[in-house]
Amino acid sequence: HGLIPWKRQLSTPHPDDQDLVRRCREGDVEAADILFRRYHATAVKMAARESRMFDPEELASEALVRVWIAMRGGGGPEHAFPPYLKATTET
Repeated sequence: HGLIPWKRQLSTPHPDDQDLVRRCREGDVEAADILFRRYHATAVKMAARESRMFDPEELASEALVRVWIAMRGGGGPEHAFPPYLKATTET
C-alpha cells in the first residue's frame, strides 16, 4: 500500500509521551524523533541553566542521546519524560 515496510505508523496522530517511550523501547526511531523534537527546546533551556561553560545545544543533544540509549536498553523514564530528561541533563 505504498508504505515503507520497516516504518510503523504511530497509533495516534499526537501520541502521548508514555506511548512514545514504549515505542522507543521497542526500537521505533520515528517515535524517538517525535519525542526528541517535542522536548529539544526544553532540553536546551535546561542545559543553559546547568552550565555556562558548555554549549547548551551540545549538552541537550548529548542528554537526548543518553535517554535514547537508556530506553533502548529497557530503562529510561517510567512515568514522565521531562523530569527524567532534566535529571539526565544535570548529570
